[in-house]
Amino acid sequence: MKMEEFMGNPESEAQQTVDWLKARSANTKVIEVRGTASGKVKSIDGLLEIDLDQLVGSNQKAGHFVCASCGFENRQIDAFSSTGTTAPIAAYALQGYSHA
Repeated sequence: MKMEEFMGNPESEAQQTVDWLKARSANTKVIEVRGTASGKVKSIDGLLEIDLDQLVGSNQKAGHFVCASCGFENRQIDAFSSTGTTAPIAAYALQGYSHA
């Protein structure tokens, strides 16, 4: 599928957003770390290990990101405005409560 078929931005149709979220979550794991942590953490299934001391994000400067494809730093506003829509969004974690 082409990226424009997914979209996932606030202006997208509901099904496009569903498809976007499914594609993003296909290989996603969430590891919750509370408080100050260092060293390595491992996912419950043991398939993923992260060294928290070596962790560096792709957003080192406000309003910028490092492209996973080319490795160059880009301004978010330039990247998003080139699509003619708002930026895609995806919730990476939800916290809920049930009275049941």
